[in-house]
Amino acid sequence: MSSFRRGTLRRRISLALGGAVLCSVSTLAVAGVASADVNTPPDPPTVVGVTVSASGVELQWTPPANPGTDALGDPATVDHYNVYLGTQSGGEDPSPACTSSTTTCDLTGLTPGTTYFYEVTTVNSAGLETTLPTTESSVAYVLTPGLSLSSTPSSATFGQPVTLIATLDSPVAGSVAFTVNGNGVAGCGAQDLETATAPYVATCSYTPVSAASFSVGATFTPSDPSSYNGATATPVSVTVNPASPGLSLSSTPSSATFGQPVTLIATLDSPVVGSVAFTVNGNGVAGCGAQDLETATAPYVATCSYTPVSAASFSV
Repeated sequence: MSSFRRGTLRRRISLALGGAVLCSVSTLAVAGVASADVNTPPDPPTVVGVTVSASGVELQWTPPANPGTDALGDPATVDHYNVYLGTQSGGEDPSPACTSSTTTCDLTGLTPGTTYFYEVTTVNSAGLETTLPTTESSVAYVLTPGLSLSSTPSSATFGQPVTLIATLDSPVAGSVAFTVNGNGVAGCGAQDLETATAPYVATCSYTPVSAASFSVGATFTPSDPSSYNGATATPVSVTVNPASPGLSLSSTPSSATFGQPVTLIATLDSPVVGSVAFTVNGNGVAGCGAQDLETATAPYVATCSYTPVSAASFSV
């Protein structure tokens, strides 16, 4: 609402008659002489959050306490916000990089490794904008890529090699170091990432040393640490099941004469340390209860010498 000044309008009226003044001064009080108000621009919002991601930078702010006034001097309301961006302090582009009617703004198309300077202004319902320059802030656009882990197979058998796979969510040059149960893996300390085409992976071949689950970890080191941060993957667990080697039986000779010793032969299909117990017709054989396996070279065998007690077939 406009304000008014009370004033006084004075006018002297004289009527001369024969040199004598017959009328004096009359005074008229006048109300309603307007005093125009000046529109006031809004204050800037308060930036409360800056989030850096692979897609860009998100700014979050709270509305200003003072949104300014309109042409009548009444309080205005917030219409929208402008974000001005530049790569030098005080050198923000005069055209807004972002205009938002909410309290957030996504700045995209940014170059990793660059520090950006920004100012956020308020535009009110009267069309007035926060007077520049206002509070300037900066953000270093240094990305932190996402790193995840997997394995092939995810559940292995003891003795079976496992391929450990680290996958980055963006094509950032660098290397990955793998760990198993917190310890480095021989030959997998700095595996280069494949960044030409997705998926962006580094791999490591690991053979479990025991039939027990193990935890896999991985860390990424970028080639350009000024543009990208390192990353650490959430560990994954790989299950290792006991191996079930194949065991076969034979004898020499396969057909014997009563009184002739027979060599019983147990052959394992893999060099697994252990022993073999032989039976004849379901009963243990004296001296052949725990025969060590030969695992140095194939065939992996254990043997037992048995002399039949009768001229009849027997089961081994």
